[in-house]
Amino acid sequence: MRVTAKVDYALRAALELAAAGEGPVKGERIAQAQDIPLKFLENILLELRHHGLVQTGQDPRYEQSSCATAR
Repeated sequence: MRVTAKVDYALRAALELAAAGEGPVKGERIAQAQDIPLKFLENILLELRHHGLVQTGQDPRYEQSSCATAR
């Protein structure tokens, strides 16, 4: 089965957020830790936010939404 880069990056970003535990994480940190192009990651995180899987904090920082952690 082939997995697109978008799906691969989305999963890696979600895992990075889960590993960070409580509190927001900067998009730059996720991009650097997972070697994901920042602009591509920002688009993915925007889509995940639209579906309620991540929340946006300040400057922009991201964290898993409470419904995503309950799944």
